[in-house]
Amino acid sequence: DEQRRPWRGFNLFLAEDLQVLLAVLRGEFLIHGLSHRRLRAVLPDKTAGQIARILRRLRNHGLLKKVRGTYWYYLSGLGRRLLVAARRLTEQVILPALQPQPV
Repeated sequence: DEQRRPWRGFNLFLAEDLQVLLAVLRGEFLIHGLSHRRLRAVLPDKTAGQIARILRRLRNHGLLKKVRGTYWYYLSGLGRRLLVAARRLTEQVILPALQPQPV
């Protein structure tokens, strides 16, 4: 960020991060955009401060873009491609490879 602080990345195998990424990929957010209030409604177990930090992390990693002059965010083109590819890779390649093979 502006003050040269490092921000933690996202881990698709960590349930908390996966829950956040799946929430951001919801179709309603792709159409209408995303706000703090709407994300908090989808993630009720998170506090307002946690949601703010999540939004900041997503912005710092280039996955979200803020609409200037508003409180709305959209997935960036890179963010959308990256999250969809990561999700597909996890579901179709990594998780099936981790399943025990029949003998």
